[in-house]
Amino acid sequence: MSEYYDLGDYSRHISTASPDAQLWFDRGLVWTYGYHHEEAVVCFKKSVEYDPACVMAHWGIAYASIPIMSGACMACMSACCDWVARKRHC
Repeated sequence: MSEYYDLGDYSRHISTASPDAQLWFDRGLVWTYGYHHEEAVVCFKKSVEYDPACVMAHWGIAYASIPIMSGACMACMSACCDWVARKRHC
């Protein structure tokens, strides 16, 4: 594990008894914060390998797998929200 990139010492404690699952979760979270979601998913999956019951590692996979909201996507989302808002007030 020491041959992996030095991402600093940021850690967000999660419920796991596995230090390796915690380490890989932390790495995934740092990659997520850096918008490198593909590598984040790799790390979260590695966390699941060490602790298959680690809910937060599964959350990380799901969260990092969604598309990053770009300007075009935000415009589409805004249009969808406007449409829903109009339908709710009919």
